[in-house]
Amino acid sequence: MATLYTPPDFSIGDQVSVNLELDVFQALQGGHSRWKPEMAKCMGRVGNVLGMGPGYVEVQFSSEKWQLHPAALSKMESFQPGNPVRVLDDEQSLRDLQKDHGGWVTAMAKSLGQEGIVRKVYPDKDVRVEVGGATWTFNPLCLKPKFPNHVKAQSSKDISSSLSNAFFNACGKGDLTAMENLLKVGGKMDEVAKGGRTALHIACIESKADVVEFLLARGLDSNKVDSEGKTPLHLCVEGNAGGQVAQCVAALLKSGCNPNALDKEGRTALWMASERGVEEVIRALMNSGRGLPDLNVQDLTGDTPLHLAAKSGHHGIVDLLLLNGANPQLTNVRGYNCMHLATLGDHEKVIKVVAQREKELLNLRDSSGLAPIHLALFGNRTNSLNTLLEYKELDKDILFLDGETPLIIACKEAQYHFVEPLVEKGASISVVDQHGNMPLHWVCAPAKPFLYQQEIENTSEIKLICDSMKKTKYRDMIHLAAAAYLIKHEAPYDITNHSDKTALDLLSPDSREFLEPYTFDIRQLPDCILCEQAKAIYKNEPCGHVTYCKVHATPGIKCVECRQKITAYVSLLPIIGPEEPMEPEQTEQQPASLPDNKKECSICYENCSDDRKMVAFDPCGHTSCKPCSERLEDCHVCRHLITRKIVLHII
Repeated sequence: MATLYTPPDFSIGDQVSVNLELDVFQALQGGHSRWKPEMAKCMGRVGNVLGMGPGYVEVQFSSEKWQLHPAALSKMESFQPGNPVRVLDDEQSLRDLQKDHGGWVTAMAKSLGQEGIVRKVYPDKDVRVEVGGATWTFNPLCLKPKFPNHVKAQSSKDISSSLSNAFFNACGKGDLTAMENLLKVGGKMDEVAKGGRTALHIACIESKADVVEFLLARGLDSNKVDSEGKTPLHLCVEGNAGGQVAQCVAALLKSGCNPNALDKEGRTALWMASERGVEEVIRALMNSGRGLPDLNVQDLTGDTPLHLAAKSGHHGIVDLLLLNGANPQLTNVRGYNCMHLATLGDHEKVIKVVAQREKELLNLRDSSGLAPIHLALFGNRTNSLNTLLEYKELDKDILFLDGETPLIIACKEAQYHFVEPLVEKGASISVVDQHGNMPLHWVCAPAKPFLYQQEIENTSEIKLICDSMKKTKYRDMIHLAAAAYLIKHEAPYDITNHSDKTALDLLSPDSREFLEPYTFDIRQLPDCILCEQAKAIYKNEPCGHVTYCKVHATPGIKCVECRQKITAYVSLLPIIGPEEPMEPEQTEQQPASLPDNKKECSICYENCSDDRKMVAFDPCGHTSCKPCSERLEDCHVCRHLITRKIVLHII
């Protein structure tokens, strides 16, 4: 089939004319803009181009200006010296045209309708003509070429192609009336435009459902491919230019188009719809009555529709494809399945949809040996990692390369913001790689700089440790905060690697000093002398005895060992961040009478009075003085949780 005719380029000042039949001219203009009956007056006349715009040429015809379709115009050659010409025979028209072009004098009347010879053409395109024994300067619009071939007229073939070009334009605009008129005067539907596209391709790109139905009803081939191998169905999905895509798809499928047609990249319409997230189109393809389209078709890169939906984060489409039988274990040329792609895209909703149906994919490796959790770590995909860790089926210690677990990778890559969630979800803290290094070894000898300061803000314990370091010389040593966290959670710090180095051996003396409180073995501390259950973690000042746990270290009491009043406590453990324990509700009660032997606090041994009131604990009923009770959450006698503290007034 012929390629559409492209009208010539126009420049300001070009002389043009309309040399078409009226119905053809009207059809062309109808496909471009509204036809006006007055436009018929410019037919057969020569006009001057004033300017160009998108899809039109502005032409001056005497005193009238029109915006005309480029295909309706024939471009005239410029006059050259020696060309034979004829002067217009209408004196009034000549007078009007001569304004600002040399003017009019009475003697010029003798040249009306006479033939002459062009002697000179001026830069402004005015023409010096010898006619009737005199020489005059004329506006070129006052002259007509003597011979018809002086005008570049379009051939009948060009006119037909111009009509088809206008038909394409009308298709894109959805102007059915103009389309019908153009077909009546010789426009053709089956011409091929740039890129090998037919009118049906154009209508599908613009998602004009009524135009698509119009063209299909007249027999256009719905399986015709363009230069990229795309059918109208491909372009309908790819264009997605409005709310009529599903209607266009339904019309194409009803006409017999092939839903599994491949373009040059091996992609189907379903593939494109999955990538773009057009769920209504996917449902239209699935419910066409012609059976399901190929859900597992792979393009040249091995990607399936499921891969594209997962990579793009379209969790609803992922669910729809899996529900209808898409294979979740297919991999692309890089060895990625849909879970790998969802993880790399940090799409937690897609991960949940896939994991709900295919738990096996949580630990399935790609062609490089990377499981989804490895991809999340190496790609710093926080949402993906946290979502994967929610599943008990996930292997938190799955190995990679040199026996590296996810926790070792996080420590080795200086991704300390991942250490806490991994440990909390059960990742082994004492596992070793092939070189005998544990996570703590890698933290104590960081191989990479820490680049995730903002992400640390989302942690809990590590952030508290970092906060406690802000006003110290260790404030920028985030790896020490991670090391402290690991030791606090019982990471072995005295185990050597294959180079006979413990994790602490890899630190500078200053850094070891920072970690000393964290390496203190709490098991060596004595039990609290009051409750005999918790460890006594405070040294009393000034006596130096170690007698009380956190609960019973009450300000102002006496040491039970030496009866000396305690002025301060020195913690034997590191204080990690601010502590704000919840205090049980205190309720004032009516005065109660207590026996004398009950008026002494069993913690500090001070007598209770109005200044040092007695407090009873609900539900157990045991008591202490009010100052001592303020530090208690559990009863120091029976260890029951205190739900309420009742102040007793001594009588």
